[in-house]
Amino acid sequence: SAAFWPPDVGIGGPGDFLGPVGRVLCSATHRDLPIANAATCAAAGRFRRIPRPPTGELPIYEIAHPVVWKTLPVRGNETELQAVRATSLVDRLDQRVVVVLTILGFAIPVLAYLWFAHRFSLNAIVGDQWDDVTVIQGSYVHFFDWGRMWVPHNDNRIFFPNIIVVLLAHTVHFNLLVEEWLSVAMLLAATALAILAHKRRSPSTPWLYYCPVAFLMLTWVQWQNTVWGFQFAWYLVLLSFMACVFLLDRPVLTWLAFAGAMVTAVIGTFSSLQGLLIWPVGLALLYFRRRRAWQFGLWVVGGAASAVLYFYHLGASSQTSFVTSHPLESVRFYLVTIGEVLGQTVPLRDSVSSTAPLELFGLLVVLSAVAAVIVNGLRRDESSASPVGVALISYGLLFVASVTQGRAYLGIWAAAQSRYTSFTVILFVGIYLTILGRVPRTAASPQWIDRIVLPATSAAVLMAIVVQVSFAFPDGYRHEVPNYGYFAKAETVLRNIDHASNADVGYYLFYFESDASIRQRAHFLQTHHLSVFAGQ
Repeated sequence: SAAFWPPDVGIGGPGDFLGPVGRVLCSATHRDLPIANAATCAAAGRFRRIPRPPTGELPIYEIAHPVVWKTLPVRGNETELQAVRATSLVDRLDQRVVVVLTILGFAIPVLAYLWFAHRFSLNAIVGDQWDDVTVIQGSYVHFFDWGRMWVPHNDNRIFFPNIIVVLLAHTVHFNLLVEEWLSVAMLLAATALAILAHKRRSPSTPWLYYCPVAFLMLTWVQWQNTVWGFQFAWYLVLLSFMACVFLLDRPVLTWLAFAGAMVTAVIGTFSSLQGLLIWPVGLALLYFRRRRAWQFGLWVVGGAASAVLYFYHLGASSQTSFVTSHPLESVRFYLVTIGEVLGQTVPLRDSVSSTAPLELFGLLVVLSAVAAVIVNGLRRDESSASPVGVALISYGLLFVASVTQGRAYLGIWAAAQSRYTSFTVILFVGIYLTILGRVPRTAASPQWIDRIVLPATSAAVLMAIVVQVSFAFPDGYRHEVPNYGYFAKAETVLRNIDHASNADVGYYLFYFESDASIRQRAHFLQTHHLSVFAGQ
C-alpha cells in the first residue's frame, strides 16, 4: 500500500521539508520510500482521496489495499503525516510462516492430484477411445493418414490429438498410462500459466493468495477426465487457452508473442469444438489491453479462417433447435452444468428437487461472475491483473453455453458430468483472480461498487470456493472408486478378448458399436503389440 502526501493539501511543497517525516511501503515498487518521494506511487493507482468535507474539515486520504482499507489523516500546517501501512493477514504474519503456508498451499493440491492419478489410472481402452484405434490403424498404412485424422468425432475436430495418438502408438505402444500422465502434465502447466499471467500484472500480490487457484484447478471432481486417456484432447484445449492468455497479456506484445498466441489458438481450435472459444476471448483481451489495430485485424482474420476451416463439410448439428424451443430446460441445464463442480449426481429421471441445489449453486456462481465483471467495470485496462480473470470468466461461461447447446436435448442428468468440470472450475478461478487483481477506482467512480458490490461478491466467491473444495475432493474419490472397478474389468476383457462374451465386450468396451467391430480392432492391437498387448 502506498501512503503519500499529495501536493494539493495546502501544507507546502517538498521544499518546505528539512527531511522526510516518515517512510511508507510502495506496493508498486516494493520499496520503502521517504515520505517526500512517496508521491511517485501515485501513478500506480494505489490510493484515492476522499473529497474534502463541506464543513471545512481537513481532507482524509485513503490508503488503497486489495484486502484491507485504512484511512490516513493530514492535520493542518503541523506537517504531521501518520504513515501507516495497510496490512492484510499476510502482512501481519511472520514471513517464515507465510513461506511455509505458501509451500503447503501449493504442494497439497499438486501432490494430492498426482496421487489420485497414480492410484486410479489404468491402461484400458473404453468408449470413444476406440476411435483412436481406427486412426492408428490408418497410420500403419500411411504413417500420417491426414484424411482419417481430419474426420470429426461427433462435432469435434480432434486433428492435433490424433497426431499425438499416432505418435504414442509408434513410440510407447499406445500405453494409455502415458496419455493420462500427459493430461496431468498439461493440467499442471495450464494452472501455472494462469497464475503466472496474473502475478506478472500484480507483482505485489503474495504467492499465498494464489493457492486457491491450485486447489480449484487440481480438483478431484474432474475424475472422468483424469483417468480416461481420451480426454487429453480437452486438456490440450485448456493448455492452449491458458498459453494464449499468457502470451496475449504480455505487457509488451511483441510480434513473436502474438504469433505464438495465434499458433496456440489454432492448436486449441483443432483439438475440440471448445477450442474455437479461444478466439472471441482473445479478442476481448486485446480490447482490454488497447492493443494495436494490426493485431486486432490479424486476430479476427485468424479466427474467421479457423472457423471456416473447422466447419467446412462438418455438417449441421441436429440438436441446434432444442435450446430455442425449450428455453427453461436449457437454462436449468446451464446452471446444473456449473453446479456440478460440487460432484453431485442427477438421476436419469430427474426431478426439480434433485437438481435444485445444483441450480441454486450454479446461479450463485453466475451472479458472482457478473458482479466480478461489474466490479472490474469493463473498462479498458492496460496495467492491472483483473482482465486476466475476466478472460477466464468469459471462457467458462461460453464453454457451458456450448455444452448446453450440444447436450441439453439429452436431459438435465447429462449436465451432471464430471468431464465438464475441468472447464467450469475456470469460472471460480476467473472470479477470484478478477477481484484479487482489481485496482481501486478513482474518486469519481461510483462508491457503491466498493462499498456494496465488492464485499458481497468477495464473500460469495470465498463461500463458493470453500463449498466447492469441501464437496469436490471427497465426492470425486467416491465416484472414482466404482469407475476404477469398471475400467479394471474393461482392461481384463480386452486382454482376454478371444474368450470374452459379446455381452461383456459391449458393456465394458463400447456399447455404441457392434461386438464384431470392437473385436476386429482388438485383434489389430494384439497383432501390433499395442496397449495391453505390448510385450506379448
